[in-house]
Amino acid sequence: MSHARDLFDLVLLLVRTSFAAFGGGISVLPEIERVAVGQHHWITTQEFADCYALGALTPGPGMLMVMGIGYKVAGVFGALAAMLSMFLPVGGVAYVAGWRWDKLSHSAWRTALERGIAPVTLGLLLAGSWTLIRASVVDVPTAAIVVAATAALLSRRISPALIVLAGGVAGAVFAR
Repeated sequence: MSHARDLFDLVLLLVRTSFAAFGGGISVLPEIERVAVGQHHWITTQEFADCYALGALTPGPGMLMVMGIGYKVAGVFGALAAMLSMFLPVGGVAYVAGWRWDKLSHSAWRTALERGIAPVTLGLLLAGSWTLIRASVVDVPTAAIVVAATAALLSRRISPALIVLAGGVAGAVFAR
């Protein structure tokens, strides 16, 4: 298949999934992984996990990880196309919706919508987390890092930045 067709398919995937990213980008990771890794084989499971980790470490939205997929598909142009596909269309709609949302503050429709979206968002976040666990936990040391990081985050006493740094150090030590 050509790079142009792959890039077109990636753009469609990212535009489509960006509109379902309730609760953040992690909620659409299962679908992106299913298509990018399982269906089109643009990247491997490990590359998917690496792209997510890199996106999480960079300043800005974590879903910049799609740039890694775009780069694998079509180089620098693919990376830029992936970023714009993920953020531009839904960003425009969110801007307009946000402007109108305040005008519906006393609407029963708005309350019902918020109550229905909340549990769906939680389910999407759990599915996205499971996708990352499957891609990242490959042995006992990585499982230990996940457990330690989760416990540290739940304690709310340790900065997430320090947990990420500690996880990187632990990964480097275990990799030896």
